[in-house]
Amino acid sequence: MIKEFYSHIDRLLKDHLKNVGKEAGRMLDHPALPARILLSKAAYFTGLSHDLGKFTSYFQRHLNGERVESKMSNHAFVSAVMGGYITIKRLGEFPDMPERKFIPLLSFLAIHRHHGNLKDPRELLPRTRKCLNKWPEDIKRLDNKFYGPFRAMEAQLRDFCNNWDNIYGDLKELGIAVEVEEFIKKQPVVEVFTELEKIYFELERLHREDERMAARLCLWGQLLFSALVDADKFSAANVERLQRGYLQEDLVERYIVQNFPKPRHELDKLRSEFHKGVREKVKQLLQGNDDWHLLSITASTGMGKTFAALDAALRIRNALEGKWGKDYVPRIIYALPFINIIEQNYEEYHKVLSSQLGQEYKSSPERYLLRHHYLAEVSYSSDNEKKPVEEALLLTESWESEIVVTTFVQVFQTIIGYRNKFLKKLHNLIGAIVILDEVQSLPVEYWDLTNKIFQILCDEMGLIILQITATQPMIFPKSSMRELYTNYKRLFEYQNRTVLNVDLGEKSGDMWAEWVLELYGRHSSVMVVVNTIRSSIDLYKKIKERVEGFGVEPYKLSAPSNNEWLVYLSTNITPDQRRKRLKDLKNLLKNNCGRAILISTQVVEAGVDIDFPSVVREIGPFDSIVQVSGRCNREGQRDMGFVYVGCFENGQASHVYGGVHITAARNILKGIEKKYPEGINEKNYMAIVEKYFNIVKENSSKEQSQKLWSAYIKLIYDSLEQGALSEFELLEHLEQIPVCVPLTAEDEEWLLEVYAKEVLSEQKPFTERRLAAIKFKKRFHDMTIRPLLCRAVNNLPISLNKSGSIRWIPIRDREFFYDIEYGFKWLPEDKSVWCL
Repeated sequence: MIKEFYSHIDRLLKDHLKNVGKEAGRMLDHPALPARILLSKAAYFTGLSHDLGKFTSYFQRHLNGERVESKMSNHAFVSAVMGGYITIKRLGEFPDMPERKFIPLLSFLAIHRHHGNLKDPRELLPRTRKCLNKWPEDIKRLDNKFYGPFRAMEAQLRDFCNNWDNIYGDLKELGIAVEVEEFIKKQPVVEVFTELEKIYFELERLHREDERMAARLCLWGQLLFSALVDADKFSAANVERLQRGYLQEDLVERYIVQNFPKPRHELDKLRSEFHKGVREKVKQLLQGNDDWHLLSITASTGMGKTFAALDAALRIRNALEGKWGKDYVPRIIYALPFINIIEQNYEEYHKVLSSQLGQEYKSSPERYLLRHHYLAEVSYSSDNEKKPVEEALLLTESWESEIVVTTFVQVFQTIIGYRNKFLKKLHNLIGAIVILDEVQSLPVEYWDLTNKIFQILCDEMGLIILQITATQPMIFPKSSMRELYTNYKRLFEYQNRTVLNVDLGEKSGDMWAEWVLELYGRHSSVMVVVNTIRSSIDLYKKIKERVEGFGVEPYKLSAPSNNEWLVYLSTNITPDQRRKRLKDLKNLLKNNCGRAILISTQVVEAGVDIDFPSVVREIGPFDSIVQVSGRCNREGQRDMGFVYVGCFENGQASHVYGGVHITAARNILKGIEKKYPEGINEKNYMAIVEKYFNIVKENSSKEQSQKLWSAYIKLIYDSLEQGALSEFELLEHLEQIPVCVPLTAEDEEWLLEVYAKEVLSEQKPFTERRLAAIKFKKRFHDMTIRPLLCRAVNNLPISLNKSGSIRWIPIRDREFFYDIEYGFKWLPEDKSVWCL
């Protein structure tokens, strides 16, 4: 007979349940939630019930290392059924709201799936009326996916009865002994599933009659799941949450005053006016009664939108802290589309906090500022002590920080999500201020969905959205947005840094090479951005042939010794090479100590702080053309910068970007080419971009948004049978293969003696290999390219691991697989591949 029951080797089950219930309830006990009391109580009972199935001898023997049939030691299903029953019985204690009747189903769903991902409730509920009328005799009538769990539950409930005398005391302490005793003795399994099925039928009716309430329930399901999963993981790991940190509202303003005390030129004066205008508008909004959950900062490149956004967010945060109290101070989530921009902007925010918070920040940096993306180093320090990797990972993935700099993937796969690893941090978005930078990079087919879901999050979670952009995409209706710098058009009218020249006549690769060299001679330096790796390599080779013997040297492993460079950039070379080349290029141009021709793909479009006198862009979406123009005469120190748009013969722009974007861009560019043969000035870009986005939105299909919205309001999180939220993906999943390219003997030795032995060796335990992979992922990434498998398959280097899923290029074999100037050698004869 078992005397004490454990949830984990060193944790009493009653303590774990009590802790998870209390923590989950606390997470949803937030003043930003209109349904605060209901959700907090639902989360409490869900957490209290989530591991009740561990009160069986099957699980306890499994925990002690005995061999037990997995379906008998599995505890989620029986816990979910009992959790559903408890919430049904206690529903009268919940606030009297129309939606409370759905709580038992949402609680059942969260508990059932807390070790996996959310699913369509229909796939977890047997059709009670058809196959389960009597318990337990009708188990045999269930189909295969239900038969095993129900048969196991029958035995688990008998086991509960056998151990009841030793279980009762723990459950009485938890306050649910009456309901559990009633359940295991009467075993009202049919009644529970009949009620859950009834709730589901009501949900089916609801999504047809009241989309708003149905969407609210989808969000509630995600929030209950989030609170349960996160509380469960922290309790299991025995990790304490850190005390919230205080941030003064004027941190950014003080930093700017200290570091830029006097305007250096007219652009600085305009920036100062812009920042002051944003601050005044925020103050005005906070003093008024208008709805300000959807905000926007629109400004041209170089105005300091990143600092203005943080300044606005800190002031809003401070006001809400005064309203809600320090326990509910909003987190600031700064989301960007590209990792290179994240690193750059993270460094800017780091400078602000480091200089203004001093030792308090230096001793616990991640408590105040955290970067989270798949390549970020997993590190978390508190009071000058570095946390173990597992604990650091837990704190990072749950966004336990005041300011989080992260990717669109992390944000959108969380709010439009079903996966455990993403949803566990959703509760930390309650009342949060989410800054969306370069939001126009979202695929246009998701714009309508984004608007609808963010409206729900603003209303039901108190979320505040701050969109910062130079191009004002039409994602959110203008009538709902509050612009924080109302005179933004003046900023664009003032800008006179570049002129855009359009030539839509198709040119061969040889003609492009001659054109680029002519511009190089005219403007001193030129950056060329094309749409595909194939085009970039072909153009690079043609230009190299023409400049050989004329003093222009290619950039190889390091910068050329002379002052005229030919440089290549794309994902076809390693990240470490790209970073080094950009750094050297920036210094070369900034200090006026040389000139360069840069041949690149879109990797330089956003977030790359580089300044060329002239830029050539292959035709693409018009907002991308504007983005690349931001790398031309960026600081306005030249009289004029020159941006050129051209077309390749048989170019693949529509294949890369989609026909809607390229058709809209081509029509607009034709108008510019005809009306402005001498080029159009930068001050006109904004009006053209607005026209472009209107055309794109009008001509884009809303089918994908409608399909996913339908899944959202039906709670179809994941399903094999119908459209589900699991179909939402921001990244196109093309089959790639990692190829590691050590460029030095030191890197090669590390790869073979450290990474391969500690991460890839199957002789080491999985947990050790996983932690080693987390520890070394940044260095491994820096020397790894990921070509498409269809591109690489005919020239694959040797395997680094047993399965062959990772390849590497020994230095001795480099000439066969990798060119130090332009990267991986794939076979150009394969004309089926046109990608970045």
